Amino acid sequence: MTQNIFLDSNILYSNPFFTETFGRLLLNLSEHKKIKLFISTVSLEETKNNYIKVISEKTDLIQKEWLKISKVSNSKSTLDLPKLEVYKQKFDNFYNEQIEKGSLTVIAYKNNILPELVHRSINRIKPFTEKNKSLEMQ
Repeated sequence: MTQNIFLDSNILYSNPFFTETFGRLLLNLSEHKKIKLFISTVSLEETKNNYIKVISEKTDLIQKEWLKISKVSNSKSTLDLPKLEVYKQKFDNFYNEQIEKGSLTVIAYKNNILPELVHRSINRIKPFTEKNKSLEMQ
């Protein structure tokens, strides 16, 4: 009997490409049809948003440190890092490949207002905030 495993963005936060031991094991078991992996579109969107946020923060940090090095070394050299679109495409390609191979199934939600609420929640757009994810009264 095949086990169904539902993935949440919490476990994918630090390992969105299943590269660490636990992630590799899950993906391998799913590829060999020993388990079935599921993720909701909400969790997938949140995982992508978290991934892009981390990449953005790290690239900003690298750029700032590079400027410090350039200043100290009296150098005018530049550092060309990939644009965020490159990372977004890598993410999309990876997940689309897993879906096409049947290693991962995305579960969509049905509701005409939920997509906007999810978008606002993930991107911290009012009425959602970083500290409190509950709806504010307007």
